[in-house]
Amino acid sequence: MGKLVRPLCPGISISQKGFGAATGGTLGCFVQDCDTNRIMLLSNMHVIQFFQPSGGFLGFGKKEGSDALKNTIVQPCGIEIKNMAERTLGRDKLKVYNQGKGAEAKLLPSPTDLKEYYQTTVNGQIDTLSELCSVAEYSRGYLEADFDAAVAELVPGTLWTNKTPDGTQILAPPDDFALPIDGQVWKYGDASGAKKWGVLTANKKTMEVPFKTFQHDSNHFGAMASSGLFRSVPITFKDVLMVSGNSGGAFQIQGDSGSALCDDQNRLIGLMSTGGIGSTAYAISIDRVFDRLGVRFPDTISGVA
Repeated sequence: MGKLVRPLCPGISISQKGFGAATGGTLGCFVQDCDTNRIMLLSNMHVIQFFQPSGGFLGFGKKEGSDALKNTIVQPCGIEIKNMAERTLGRDKLKVYNQGKGAEAKLLPSPTDLKEYYQTTVNGQIDTLSELCSVAEYSRGYLEADFDAAVAELVPGTLWTNKTPDGTQILAPPDDFALPIDGQVWKYGDASGAKKWGVLTANKKTMEVPFKTFQHDSNHFGAMASSGLFRSVPITFKDVLMVSGNSGGAFQIQGDSGSALCDDQNRLIGLMSTGGIGSTAYAISIDRVFDRLGVRFPDTISGVA
């Protein structure tokens, strides 16, 4: 989908602020802090901590509260904000240069002058749009061998609802929390752009997945691939839930990470983490997510943070 959506809802794109987190992921749902009762958005750790300022990738739970890990979450995600900036300015570099420079414009600016001025101007527009699109501040999360989840506290005054874009209300997890093995489940991912149905076929599954991350702050955009900032880190997930799609296609694709997994009664039962091979994908049981992050399902369907 990749567009600005208000009130915030499950199934839309989010990322860290800045182009270093451009690919983004999906806002899973909203939860409530058990201690403060403040409303938070829930997604994967690898979505809202895509760029790690500490230089590492694992063991983030050990660094909770560190100022280095503080970051702003934006909606839509960084790549869409970049696209919005370019659409606003236009992609004619010479026109942008002449409009910005005015009487100071060179008659024949070099290709380097045009490129540098355009990137600087777009970055300024991205900064402005990112401020307007800032919706939450990262609070806490973990990316470990069997866990990939994080929460971010909503900016005061932010409107939110636990209804997906198609109007489906995500409900609280079942009290007894009996997972519906061989039962119908669904998710709503931003990249897929629609509700997808599948079958929860197994748990205690082990799966190795390569995650991509940036080693250093890459600002907004530029020649990141040639700079060597981008790298992949293999993570082995243990004791996760395996879901198979109904239609034979992929149940989860890149950009769907962080989607809420619900049963056929629309009750929250898990948090999607990664796609597998073919139609399979993997999720973390929501009872583990709630217990580890110290959150619970909200008392209300929607509201204002």
